[in-house]
Amino acid sequence: MFKQLLTILSLWHLFGCAQAGIFSDKKTVTTQDARQSFVGTWYKGYETSNGTEIEVSIENFDDGTYRKITKKTYVGGYSENNFELGQWGISGPVYFTTKRGIVEGCTIISSDRTSSNVYNAYQTAIVKGDEWRLSHIESRSGRQETYFKMDNSFNLAKDHPALEGCAYISKSLRKKPAKA
Repeated sequence: MFKQLLTILSLWHLFGCAQAGIFSDKKTVTTQDARQSFVGTWYKGYETSNGTEIEVSIENFDDGTYRKITKKTYVGGYSENNFELGQWGISGPVYFTTKRGIVEGCTIISSDRTSSNVYNAYQTAIVKGDEWRLSHIESRSGRQETYFKMDNSFNLAKDHPALEGCAYISKSLRKKPAKA
């Protein structure tokens, strides 16, 4: 965990929280503008070499929380899902996440905050308004992932009643508006 935090803090210091740094259509934009461009639902889907279909949906909410759904469909039709909740942010060209927990049934199981696996940082860029590329900073493979922005009606959980029934959980991690 210390190594992950040190990496994130070093990158934060290097790029600066309010410094320009994300490239969108080859123009540098402010961190706040970049942050807004990440809000919404992002999707990627691919097939592994053994025929497993993997779909990932990330919903970045404007309050800094996210909901990530990973659906794996194996040859033969069996499928499994992972439903993750957490917080996200942008600092310069770095997108970072902190996994707060996973959902089993309709119960949130909190992440072990002492584990380095709950903290992630990615070198990132919005290539076009609807295409997001990122690569994990600690990955030595140089593999880049590409997500595509989906409209508000997209819902990877729609075919999975267990997930859809728990959709309210993402709201439980979001900040409540202050009363006037």
